[in-house]
Amino acid sequence: MRFLLLQIICLILAGCISINEKPHQNKAQIGQTQTQISKQLGQPAANYMNGFHVYHQDGNEVQVHFSHGKADAIFYYTFEKRISDTLLKTILSQNSNAAPWVQEVSSSKTGRVAYRTKDGKHHAFVSNGNQLLVDTDSFFQKSVHRPGKIIPIDSLPEGVFAPDHPDARIGDHENEVIKQYGPPVAISNDNQKLYSDGYRDIMVHFKNGRCDKVLYAADKGRKLKDTWISCLLDVNAPGHAWIVSEKTPQLPKYYWVTCPESAPLIAYLVEGKILRVMAIDTHTKAGGRRKKPFFYSSIPPCASVWLGRTEAEMAKKLGRPKVEGKDMIYQDHEVEVRAGFDQGGCCRISYQSKKQKFSDHWITATLALNSGGGSWFVYEGGNSKAIFYRTFDKKFYATLKNGKALTVMSAAAHDRCLKSAGDRQGRKLPRS
Repeated sequence: MRFLLLQIICLILAGCISINEKPHQNKAQIGQTQTQISKQLGQPAANYMNGFHVYHQDGNEVQVHFSHGKADAIFYYTFEKRISDTLLKTILSQNSNAAPWVQEVSSSKTGRVAYRTKDGKHHAFVSNGNQLLVDTDSFFQKSVHRPGKIIPIDSLPEGVFAPDHPDARIGDHENEVIKQYGPPVAISNDNQKLYSDGYRDIMVHFKNGRCDKVLYAADKGRKLKDTWISCLLDVNAPGHAWIVSEKTPQLPKYYWVTCPESAPLIAYLVEGKILRVMAIDTHTKAGGRRKKPFFYSSIPPCASVWLGRTEAEMAKKLGRPKVEGKDMIYQDHEVEVRAGFDQGGCCRISYQSKKQKFSDHWITATLALNSGGGSWFVYEGGNSKAIFYRTFDKKFYATLKNGKALTVMSAAAHDRCLKSAGDRQGRKLPRS
Protein backbone atom coordinates (compact mmCIF):
# COMPACT_ATOMS: atom_id res chain seq x y z
CA MET A 1 0.00 0.00 0.00
CA ARG A 2 2.83 2.35 0.91
CA PHE A 3 4.64 1.45 -2.30
CA LEU A 4 1.46 2.09 -4.32
CA LEU A 5 1.03 5.52 -2.72
CA LEU A 6 4.63 6.46 -3.51
CA GLN A 7 4.16 5.26 -7.06
CA ILE A 8 1.06 7.43 -7.50
CA ILE A 9 2.89 10.47 -6.09
CA CYS A 10 5.76 9.89 -8.53
CA LEU A 11 3.35 9.71 -11.45
CA ILE A 12 1.70 12.96 -10.38
CA LEU A 13 5.05 14.73 -10.06
CA ALA A 14 6.10 13.38 -13.43
CA GLY A 15 2.96 14.84 -14.98
CA CYS A 16 1.61 11.49 -16.14
CA ILE A 17 -1.64 11.81 -14.21
CA SER A 18 -3.43 14.58 -12.39
CA ILE A 19 -4.75 14.23 -8.88
CA ASN A 20 -7.81 16.21 -10.02
CA GLU A 21 -8.33 14.27 -13.24
CA LYS A 22 -11.82 12.79 -13.45
CA PRO A 23 -13.48 10.65 -16.11
CA HIS A 24 -14.47 13.05 -18.90
CA GLN A 25 -18.05 13.08 -20.08
CA ASN A 26 -18.23 14.98 -23.33
CA LYS A 27 -21.44 17.03 -23.46
CA ALA A 28 -21.27 18.22 -27.06
CA GLN A 29 -21.43 15.69 -29.87
CA ILE A 30 -21.55 15.67 -33.65
CA GLY A 31 -25.15 15.43 -34.84
CA GLN A 32 -26.70 17.16 -31.85
CA THR A 33 -28.85 20.24 -32.27
CA GLN A 34 -27.96 23.60 -30.78
CA THR A 35 -30.81 23.19 -28.31
CA GLN A 36 -29.39 19.87 -27.10
CA ILE A 37 -25.87 21.25 -26.68
CA SER A 38 -27.04 24.45 -25.00
CA LYS A 39 -29.09 22.37 -22.58
CA GLN A 40 -25.89 20.57 -21.54
CA LEU A 41 -23.42 23.48 -21.62
CA GLY A 42 -25.61 26.56 -21.23
CA GLN A 43 -26.04 29.34 -23.75
CA PRO A 44 -22.95 30.12 -25.87
CA ALA A 45 -20.58 32.69 -24.41
CA ALA A 46 -19.89 34.11 -27.87
CA ASN A 47 -20.75 33.61 -31.52
CA TYR A 48 -17.92 33.90 -34.04
CA MET A 49 -18.37 35.22 -37.56
CA ASN A 50 -17.14 31.88 -38.95
CA GLY A 51 -20.33 30.26 -37.64
CA PHE A 52 -18.85 28.61 -34.55
CA HIS A 53 -20.62 29.03 -31.20
CA VAL A 54 -18.37 29.21 -28.14
CA TYR A 55 -19.17 27.17 -25.02
CA HIS A 56 -17.16 26.23 -21.92
CA GLN A 57 -16.87 22.85 -20.25
CA ASP A 58 -14.59 21.77 -17.39
CA GLY A 59 -12.29 24.76 -17.92
CA ASN A 60 -11.96 24.07 -21.65
CA GLU A 61 -13.32 26.00 -24.61
CA VAL A 62 -15.71 24.14 -26.91
CA GLN A 63 -16.56 25.69 -30.28
CA VAL A 64 -19.42 24.13 -32.25
CA HIS A 65 -20.41 24.65 -35.88
CA PHE A 66 -23.93 23.83 -37.04
CA SER A 67 -25.16 22.95 -40.51
CA HIS A 68 -28.83 22.29 -41.26
CA GLY A 69 -29.52 22.58 -37.55
CA LYS A 70 -27.02 19.95 -36.38
CA ALA A 71 -23.39 20.06 -35.23
CA ASP A 72 -21.02 19.09 -38.03
CA ALA A 73 -17.76 20.25 -36.38
CA ILE A 74 -16.59 20.61 -32.77
CA PHE A 75 -13.34 22.27 -31.73
CA TYR A 76 -11.83 21.68 -28.29
CA TYR A 77 -9.22 24.02 -26.85
CA THR A 78 -7.64 23.14 -23.50
CA PHE A 79 -5.56 26.32 -23.09
CA GLU A 80 -2.28 25.50 -21.31
CA LYS A 81 -3.18 21.86 -20.62
CA ARG A 82 -2.32 19.15 -23.10
CA ILE A 83 -5.06 16.92 -24.44
CA SER A 84 -4.57 13.64 -22.60
CA ASP A 85 -4.98 10.25 -24.25
CA THR A 86 -7.98 9.63 -22.01
CA LEU A 87 -9.72 12.83 -23.11
CA LEU A 88 -8.88 12.17 -26.76
CA LYS A 89 -10.26 8.62 -26.68
CA THR A 90 -13.43 9.74 -24.92
CA ILE A 91 -14.16 12.54 -27.39
CA LEU A 92 -13.43 10.35 -30.42
CA SER A 93 -15.56 7.46 -29.16
CA GLN A 94 -18.52 9.80 -28.61
CA ASN A 95 -18.29 11.34 -32.08
CA SER A 96 -18.18 8.40 -34.46
CA ASN A 97 -21.60 6.70 -34.27
CA ALA A 98 -19.78 3.63 -32.87
CA ALA A 99 -17.42 3.41 -35.88
CA PRO A 100 -13.81 2.63 -34.86
CA TRP A 101 -11.14 5.30 -35.27
CA VAL A 102 -7.73 4.85 -36.90
CA GLN A 103 -4.72 7.16 -36.81
CA GLU A 104 -4.17 8.18 -40.41
CA VAL A 105 -0.94 10.16 -40.21
CA SER A 106 1.18 12.15 -37.75
CA SER A 107 4.09 14.55 -37.88
CA SER A 108 7.03 14.42 -35.50
CA LYS A 109 8.03 17.87 -36.75
CA THR A 110 4.85 19.79 -35.86
CA GLY A 111 3.05 17.35 -33.56
CA ARG A 112 0.03 17.30 -35.84
CA VAL A 113 -2.03 14.09 -35.85
CA ALA A 114 -4.91 13.15 -38.15
CA TYR A 115 -7.53 10.48 -37.46
CA ARG A 116 -10.53 9.15 -39.35
CA THR A 117 -13.21 6.57 -38.75
CA LYS A 118 -12.97 3.37 -40.74
CA ASP A 119 -16.21 4.21 -42.53
CA GLY A 120 -14.73 7.57 -43.58
CA LYS A 121 -17.64 9.59 -42.20
CA HIS A 122 -15.71 11.48 -39.49
CA HIS A 123 -12.27 13.09 -39.14
CA ALA A 124 -10.28 14.45 -36.22
CA PHE A 125 -7.17 16.62 -36.06
CA VAL A 126 -4.87 17.33 -33.11
CA SER A 127 -2.45 20.27 -33.17
CA ASN A 128 -0.24 22.16 -30.72
CA GLY A 129 -1.03 19.53 -28.09
CA ASN A 130 -4.05 21.52 -26.88
CA GLN A 131 -6.32 21.72 -29.94
CA LEU A 132 -8.68 19.04 -31.25
CA LEU A 133 -11.11 19.46 -34.14
CA VAL A 134 -13.65 16.70 -34.84
CA ASP A 135 -15.83 17.05 -37.94
CA THR A 136 -17.93 15.25 -40.49
CA ASP A 137 -16.47 14.23 -43.83
CA SER A 138 -18.54 16.85 -45.67
CA PHE A 139 -17.20 19.60 -43.41
CA PHE A 140 -13.63 18.35 -43.86
CA GLN A 141 -13.91 18.22 -47.66
CA LYS A 142 -15.08 21.86 -47.73
CA SER A 143 -12.09 22.82 -45.58
CA VAL A 144 -9.56 21.18 -47.90
CA HIS A 145 -11.44 21.86 -51.19
CA ARG A 146 -8.99 19.65 -53.09
CA PRO A 147 -10.87 16.34 -53.31
CA GLY A 148 -8.91 13.27 -54.33
CA LYS A 149 -5.52 14.87 -53.74
CA ILE A 150 -3.07 13.49 -51.18
CA ILE A 151 -1.73 16.39 -49.12
CA PRO A 152 1.09 15.96 -46.55
CA ILE A 153 -0.17 16.68 -43.04
CA ASP A 154 2.24 19.59 -42.54
CA SER A 155 1.02 21.13 -45.81
CA LEU A 156 -2.61 21.19 -44.72
CA PRO A 157 -3.87 24.74 -44.00
CA GLU A 158 -4.38 25.88 -40.41
CA GLY A 159 -8.12 26.07 -41.04
CA VAL A 160 -8.27 22.27 -41.10
CA PHE A 161 -6.92 22.14 -37.52
CA ALA A 162 -8.40 25.22 -35.85
CA PRO A 163 -11.42 27.33 -36.87
CA ASP A 164 -10.08 30.38 -35.00
CA HIS A 165 -6.89 30.54 -37.03
CA PRO A 166 -5.59 34.07 -37.85
CA ASP A 167 -7.50 36.07 -40.45
CA ALA A 168 -5.77 37.43 -43.52
CA ARG A 169 -4.81 41.07 -42.97
CA ILE A 170 -3.16 43.99 -44.69
CA GLY A 171 0.60 43.43 -45.02
CA ASP A 172 0.48 39.61 -44.94
CA HIS A 173 2.66 37.74 -47.40
CA GLU A 174 0.76 35.60 -49.86
CA ASN A 175 2.34 32.40 -48.53
CA GLU A 176 1.05 33.26 -45.02
CA VAL A 177 -2.53 33.53 -46.34
CA ILE A 178 -2.11 30.19 -48.13
CA LYS A 179 -0.79 28.68 -44.88
CA GLN A 180 -4.03 29.67 -43.14
CA TYR A 181 -6.58 28.93 -45.88
CA GLY A 182 -4.90 26.80 -48.52
CA PRO A 183 -4.51 27.87 -52.17
CA PRO A 184 -7.11 30.22 -53.68
CA VAL A 185 -10.30 28.63 -54.97
CA ALA A 186 -10.91 31.36 -57.56
CA ILE A 187 -9.18 34.41 -59.09
CA SER A 188 -11.08 37.43 -60.43
CA ASN A 189 -10.26 39.41 -63.56
CA ASP A 190 -8.62 42.14 -61.45
CA ASN A 191 -6.44 39.51 -59.73
CA GLN A 192 -8.30 39.37 -56.43
CA LYS A 193 -8.03 35.90 -54.96
CA LEU A 194 -10.83 34.06 -53.18
CA TYR A 195 -9.84 31.82 -50.26
CA SER A 196 -12.02 29.54 -48.16
CA ASP A 197 -11.39 27.58 -44.99
CA GLY A 198 -14.64 25.69 -45.51
CA TYR A 199 -16.80 27.81 -43.28
CA ARG A 200 -16.00 31.35 -44.41
CA ASP A 201 -14.75 32.96 -47.62
CA ILE A 202 -12.31 35.84 -47.87
CA MET A 203 -11.19 37.91 -50.88
CA VAL A 204 -7.60 39.18 -50.95
CA HIS A 205 -5.59 41.33 -53.35
CA PHE A 206 -1.79 41.32 -53.30
CA LYS A 207 0.70 43.95 -54.38
CA ASN A 208 4.35 42.94 -54.57
CA GLY A 209 3.49 39.74 -52.73
CA ARG A 210 1.78 41.46 -49.80
CA CYS A 211 -1.91 41.88 -49.03
CA ASP A 212 -3.07 45.44 -49.72
CA LYS A 213 -6.83 44.83 -49.88
CA VAL A 214 -9.03 42.32 -48.09
CA LEU A 215 -12.77 41.67 -48.06
CA TYR A 216 -14.41 39.99 -45.06
CA ALA A 217 -17.83 38.37 -44.88
CA ALA A 218 -19.51 36.24 -42.23
CA ASP A 219 -20.54 32.60 -42.45
CA LYS A 220 -23.79 32.06 -44.40
CA GLY A 221 -23.95 35.72 -45.46
CA ARG A 222 -25.00 37.02 -42.05
CA LYS A 223 -24.72 40.68 -41.09
CA LEU A 224 -21.47 41.58 -39.40
CA LYS A 225 -21.80 42.32 -35.70
CA ASP A 226 -20.05 45.35 -34.21
CA THR A 227 -17.87 43.05 -32.09
CA TRP A 228 -16.61 41.25 -35.22
CA ILE A 229 -15.97 44.53 -37.03
CA SER A 230 -13.97 45.91 -34.08
CA CYS A 231 -11.77 42.78 -34.09
CA LEU A 232 -11.20 42.85 -37.85
CA LEU A 233 -10.24 46.53 -37.79
CA ASP A 234 -7.80 45.94 -34.92
CA VAL A 235 -6.24 42.98 -36.73
CA ASN A 236 -5.37 45.29 -39.62
CA ALA A 237 -4.04 48.18 -37.51
CA PRO A 238 -3.20 46.71 -34.08
CA GLY A 239 -3.53 49.20 -31.25
CA HIS A 240 -4.87 52.05 -33.39
CA ALA A 241 -8.42 53.40 -33.03
CA TRP A 242 -10.63 53.60 -36.10
CA ILE A 243 -12.95 56.59 -36.66
CA VAL A 244 -16.28 56.42 -38.48
CA SER A 245 -16.56 59.27 -40.94
CA GLU A 246 -19.51 61.63 -41.11
CA LYS A 247 -21.64 60.45 -44.03
CA THR A 248 -24.98 60.68 -45.77
CA PRO A 249 -27.37 57.76 -45.17
CA GLN A 250 -27.00 56.32 -48.69
CA LEU A 251 -23.22 55.89 -48.41
CA PRO A 252 -21.46 52.82 -47.01
CA LYS A 253 -20.09 53.34 -43.51
CA TYR A 254 -16.48 54.50 -43.88
CA TYR A 255 -13.76 54.08 -41.23
CA TRP A 256 -10.29 55.53 -41.13
CA VAL A 257 -7.45 54.68 -38.82
CA THR A 258 -6.09 57.28 -36.40
CA CYS A 259 -2.43 56.76 -37.27
CA PRO A 260 -2.25 57.12 -41.07
CA GLU A 261 1.52 57.67 -41.08
CA SER A 262 2.25 54.14 -39.83
CA ALA A 263 -0.96 52.46 -41.01
CA PRO A 264 -2.44 54.30 -44.06
CA LEU A 265 -5.69 52.33 -44.20
CA ILE A 266 -9.37 52.90 -44.75
CA ALA A 267 -12.30 50.51 -44.46
CA TYR A 268 -15.94 50.57 -45.46
CA LEU A 269 -18.96 48.48 -44.57
CA VAL A 270 -21.42 47.62 -47.33
CA GLU A 271 -25.02 46.73 -46.42
CA GLY A 272 -23.78 45.54 -43.04
CA LYS A 273 -22.51 42.29 -44.57
CA ILE A 274 -19.17 43.04 -46.24
CA LEU A 275 -16.20 44.83 -44.70
CA ARG A 276 -13.46 45.98 -47.06
CA VAL A 277 -10.12 47.08 -45.65
CA MET A 278 -7.45 48.50 -47.92
CA ALA A 279 -4.33 50.56 -48.12
CA ILE A 280 -5.27 54.08 -49.21
CA ASP A 281 -3.08 53.97 -52.33
CA THR A 282 -5.11 50.97 -53.59
CA HIS A 283 -8.40 52.86 -53.29
CA THR A 284 -8.51 53.61 -57.04
CA LYS A 285 -11.09 54.14 -59.72
CA ALA A 286 -11.35 52.04 -62.85
CA GLY A 287 -8.54 53.05 -65.18
CA GLY A 288 -6.03 53.41 -62.38
CA ARG A 289 -6.87 56.97 -61.31
CA ARG A 290 -6.64 57.70 -57.59
CA LYS A 291 -10.02 57.78 -55.83
CA LYS A 292 -9.94 60.13 -52.88
CA PRO A 293 -11.55 58.70 -49.71
CA PHE A 294 -14.88 60.46 -49.18
CA PHE A 295 -14.98 61.95 -45.68
CA TYR A 296 -17.17 64.85 -44.56
CA SER A 297 -14.93 65.75 -41.63
CA SER A 298 -11.78 64.86 -39.76
CA ILE A 299 -11.76 64.25 -35.97
CA PRO A 300 -14.02 67.20 -34.95
CA PRO A 301 -16.79 67.25 -33.93
CA CYS A 302 -16.11 65.27 -30.78
CA ALA A 303 -15.81 65.87 -27.04
CA SER A 304 -13.87 68.93 -25.89
CA VAL A 305 -12.38 67.24 -22.80
CA TRP A 306 -11.38 63.69 -22.00
CA LEU A 307 -9.62 61.39 -19.52
CA GLY A 308 -6.33 62.52 -18.06
CA ARG A 309 -7.17 66.23 -18.14
CA THR A 310 -6.81 68.18 -14.90
CA GLU A 311 -9.56 70.23 -13.26
CA ALA A 312 -7.78 73.41 -14.33
CA GLU A 313 -7.56 72.28 -17.96
CA MET A 314 -11.26 71.39 -18.04
CA ALA A 315 -12.28 74.65 -16.39
CA LYS A 316 -10.20 76.60 -18.90
CA LYS A 317 -11.96 74.79 -21.74
CA LEU A 318 -15.54 74.66 -20.42
CA GLY A 319 -15.73 77.20 -17.62
CA ARG A 320 -16.33 76.82 -13.89
CA PRO A 321 -18.06 73.52 -13.01
CA LYS A 322 -20.87 72.72 -10.64
CA VAL A 323 -19.75 70.48 -7.79
CA GLU A 324 -21.91 67.48 -6.99
CA GLY A 325 -20.35 65.15 -4.42
CA LYS A 326 -16.98 64.07 -5.83
CA ASP A 327 -17.99 64.94 -9.40
CA MET A 328 -17.45 68.11 -11.40
CA ILE A 329 -20.25 68.93 -13.84
CA TYR A 330 -19.50 71.04 -16.92
CA GLN A 331 -21.58 72.25 -19.88
CA ASP A 332 -20.24 71.70 -23.40
CA HIS A 333 -22.94 73.26 -25.60
CA GLU A 334 -25.76 70.65 -25.64
CA VAL A 335 -23.68 68.05 -23.78
CA GLU A 336 -23.39 67.74 -20.02
CA VAL A 337 -19.96 66.51 -18.92
CA ARG A 338 -19.58 64.83 -15.54
CA ALA A 339 -15.97 64.16 -14.49
CA GLY A 340 -14.37 62.31 -11.57
CA PHE A 341 -10.73 62.88 -10.63
CA ASP A 342 -8.00 60.82 -9.02
CA GLN A 343 -4.53 62.16 -8.15
CA GLY A 344 -5.20 65.34 -10.11
CA GLY A 345 -6.29 63.73 -13.39
CA CYS A 346 -9.70 62.79 -14.72
CA CYS A 347 -10.22 59.02 -14.33
CA ARG A 348 -13.94 58.85 -15.17
CA ILE A 349 -15.96 60.99 -17.53
CA SER A 350 -19.58 60.91 -18.71
CA TYR A 351 -21.08 62.77 -21.66
CA GLN A 352 -24.87 63.24 -21.67
CA SER A 353 -26.56 64.65 -24.77
CA LYS A 354 -29.60 66.75 -23.92
CA LYS A 355 -31.21 66.41 -27.34
CA GLN A 356 -30.15 64.15 -30.18
CA LYS A 357 -28.21 60.90 -30.07
CA PHE A 358 -24.47 60.97 -30.62
CA SER A 359 -23.36 60.12 -34.15
CA ASP A 360 -21.11 57.13 -34.83
CA HIS A 361 -18.42 59.61 -35.76
CA TRP A 362 -18.71 61.50 -32.46
CA ILE A 363 -18.66 58.26 -30.44
CA THR A 364 -15.64 56.71 -32.18
CA ALA A 365 -13.70 59.99 -32.21
CA THR A 366 -14.42 60.64 -28.52
CA LEU A 367 -13.43 57.08 -27.57
CA ALA A 368 -10.20 57.51 -29.53
CA LEU A 369 -9.38 60.72 -27.65
CA ASN A 370 -10.02 59.05 -24.29
CA SER A 371 -7.79 56.08 -25.09
CA GLY A 372 -4.97 58.16 -26.50
CA GLY A 373 -5.62 56.69 -29.94
CA GLY A 374 -5.85 53.10 -28.69
CA SER A 375 -8.21 50.65 -30.39
CA TRP A 376 -11.57 49.70 -28.90
CA PHE A 377 -13.24 46.30 -28.67
CA VAL A 378 -17.06 46.18 -28.74
CA TYR A 379 -18.60 43.57 -26.47
CA GLU A 380 -21.07 41.11 -27.97
CA GLY A 381 -24.71 41.42 -26.99
CA GLY A 382 -25.04 45.21 -27.17
CA ASN A 383 -28.30 46.79 -28.33
CA SER A 384 -29.94 50.18 -28.73
CA LYS A 385 -30.21 50.52 -24.94
CA ALA A 386 -26.61 49.70 -23.97
CA ILE A 387 -23.30 48.99 -25.72
CA PHE A 388 -20.15 48.09 -23.79
CA TYR A 389 -16.57 48.70 -24.86
CA ARG A 390 -13.02 48.21 -23.66
CA THR A 391 -9.68 48.88 -25.27
CA PHE A 392 -7.84 45.81 -26.53
CA ASP A 393 -5.10 46.44 -23.95
CA LYS A 394 -7.81 46.61 -21.22
CA LYS A 395 -6.62 50.02 -19.99
CA PHE A 396 -9.98 51.76 -20.57
CA TYR A 397 -13.67 50.82 -20.42
CA ALA A 398 -16.78 52.55 -21.75
CA THR A 399 -20.57 52.26 -21.84
CA LEU A 400 -23.03 53.88 -24.25
CA LYS A 401 -26.65 54.04 -23.06
CA ASN A 402 -29.57 54.86 -25.34
CA GLY A 403 -27.17 56.46 -27.79
CA LYS A 404 -27.14 59.66 -25.67
CA ALA A 405 -24.94 58.89 -22.64
CA LEU A 406 -21.31 57.81 -23.01
CA THR A 407 -19.23 56.98 -19.93
CA VAL A 408 -15.49 56.29 -20.20
CA MET A 409 -13.14 55.34 -17.37
CA SER A 410 -9.69 54.03 -16.65
CA ALA A 411 -9.16 50.38 -15.67
CA ALA A 412 -8.52 51.43 -12.05
CA ALA A 413 -11.80 53.39 -11.91
CA HIS A 414 -13.57 50.46 -13.55
CA ASP A 415 -12.26 48.09 -10.88
CA ARG A 416 -13.44 50.43 -8.14
CA CYS A 417 -16.92 50.57 -9.70
CA LEU A 418 -17.08 46.78 -9.85
CA LYS A 419 -15.94 46.46 -6.24
CA SER A 420 -18.44 49.09 -5.10
CA ALA A 421 -21.27 47.35 -6.94
CA GLY A 422 -20.17 44.02 -5.50
CA ASP A 423 -20.06 45.41 -1.96
CA ARG A 424 -23.57 46.81 -2.34
CA GLN A 425 -24.82 43.41 -3.45
CA GLY A 426 -22.83 41.57 -0.79
CA ARG A 427 -20.65 39.76 -3.26
CA LYS A 428 -17.63 40.31 -5.47
CA LEU A 429 -18.41 40.86 -9.12
CA PRO A 430 -16.10 39.36 -11.76
CA ARG A 431 -14.06 41.65 -13.93
CA SER A 432 -15.50 42.04 -17.40
